[in-house]
Amino acid sequence: MSLQITIVFTLGVLLGAFISNIFNYLRTASGTLKIDSSNPEKDVYRLELGSLDGLDKKRRVVLKVDSKAKLSPK
Repeated sequence: MSLQITIVFTLGVLLGAFISNIFNYLRTASGTLKIDSSNPEKDVYRLELGSLDGLDKKRRVVLKVDSKAKLSPK
């Protein structure tokens, strides 16, 4: 009996984690924060988002940081 409870509990935890990850993925936007620190007087930052469509409906934005970016002035 206890082996069955353990198996059901483990399957429930795995299924819950899977469903939770799907919901978090759907509610999160992602992008990159690029930092150019080649100029000693000031750093230059650029924010690049994957898609702006539907960004207002997202609850969270996850950014990867690229601290070695070489951004040329335009």
